Amino acid sequence: FGELNSAVFGNSSTGTLIIEPQLLYQQSLGGVAATMLVGGSWQSSRTEGMQLRAINYSNESLMKSMSAAGGFEAVQNRYSEYRYASIFGRLQVEGWKKYLLTASIRRDGSSRFGPQRQWGHFGAVGAGWIFSEEKWLADRLPWLSYGKLRGSWGTVGNDQIADYGYLPAYNTSTVYFGMATLTPARIANPVYSWEVTAKLEAALELGFLQDRLLFNAAWYRHRSGNQLVQHPLPSQTGFSSYQANLPALVQNRGFELELRADLFRNKAFDWRITANLTLPQNKLIRFPGLENTSYASRLVLGEDISIQKGYRFLGVHPANGMALFEDLDKNGIYNTQDYVVIGNNSPQAYGGLGHTFQYKNFSLDLFFQAVKQQGLTTTLSPGAGMYNRLDVVMKRWTAPGEQTSIPRAAAASTSAAYVANALLSSSSAAFTDASYLRFKNLAFSYQLPQIKNLAQVRLYVQGQNLATLTSGYRLDPELALGSGIPPLQSWLGGIQITF
Repeated sequence: FGELNSAVFGNSSTGTLIIEPQLLYQQSLGGVAATMLVGGSWQSSRTEGMQLRAINYSNESLMKSMSAAGGFEAVQNRYSEYRYASIFGRLQVEGWKKYLLTASIRRDGSSRFGPQRQWGHFGAVGAGWIFSEEKWLADRLPWLSYGKLRGSWGTVGNDQIADYGYLPAYNTSTVYFGMATLTPARIANPVYSWEVTAKLEAALELGFLQDRLLFNAAWYRHRSGNQLVQHPLPSQTGFSSYQANLPALVQNRGFELELRADLFRNKAFDWRITANLTLPQNKLIRFPGLENTSYASRLVLGEDISIQKGYRFLGVHPANGMALFEDLDKNGIYNTQDYVVIGNNSPQAYGGLGHTFQYKNFSLDLFFQAVKQQGLTTTLSPGAGMYNRLDVVMKRWTAPGEQTSIPRAAAASTSAAYVANALLSSSSAAFTDASYLRFKNLAFSYQLPQIKNLAQVRLYVQGQNLATLTSGYRLDPELALGSGIPPLQSWLGGIQITF
């Protein structure tokens, strides 16, 4: 007969207490001003809750009553406590409004690490020079209204993982002879500790025409070690992973460019633009013993950590329409030994361009988003499976001598063409350019003239994801590296009244 009506009852609460005492001291002497800060932070968070599933109600109208249920199952109790403590100090020195120095040090402790692993030490130092304040330079470059050089180096820690991962844990399981049983929930690992990222940055800031034109350029390099990951395990152990530090060094570096300009400005009309561009690069710098770990098939020294491996697609044989792939070991069999790096899931560049127009009581804002990247495309296996395909399969091979990148259709699973087509989704044919330019946001408003002391009225219209230009990518390019619901195009209009 199956299960009757059911309902889920539960509650959850989280309480957090934070105490952050600070002591600030300032001192000026001549043209030098110093600020010293000493402080601490203590945090305690507690989360607890309960959930159970009531089943076999005789009537839907009784489902709000727990006592009317025919039985209960899937009882869950949750409790976790997190504590964090820190002490830190910071020194800031400013000399003659043009020389800047900052240094900081901190000691952080987290309950998410085991005994003898709870504390980490981090620090940073930065310096800046506002060279536009130098008189000898200001006289030679009168068109330069602002100029600053800055650089910094520091380390930061990360403890954003689940609580109690260093302890063995158990879940309640089935009832055996009237007694509740326990099953292991995870493998304990008391030796992992703080993830540490060393950050190095240098930047140049410039202002022109009384700061109507501002330009910033920054170079950064972040190196992360001891990454906190769920290290994979063979399923025969009873667990798929355990919490651990990855013995690798991952580098993220790149350039960030930013431009802000007042192109036109008077009493009636104002036109401002903002633009930014980021050129990132990711690389695996070091991983001792990589070839002997479960990451050997996924990571390559010197490559992006998001690389995708697969067969190198060589095209379609013009005589028989068969998909061709590179056979690295020349054994006539396609397997993982023939895999090469076919792409990665990291963008090569991304940025945005914004325009703001103001004319009397009218306002218009436009923002465009651009990304250069690769992405997975749909499987190009014409004939396999009884479902619709993209119209690109109409360009498939159909006769000897045709030059095309889409192989012949094959429906019989025993045919050589079908077997070859099945490899397309694991090859460079499925990894293509997914760069795009998107008209991301539009906002238009009109401020009605105010009459005496009456209310102010503003009319507005806003739009998102209005248009997208791609290089031929058939799916939504924002989902090229994953899955989910594509960004929706939306419009919003309204009236704002202020009294």
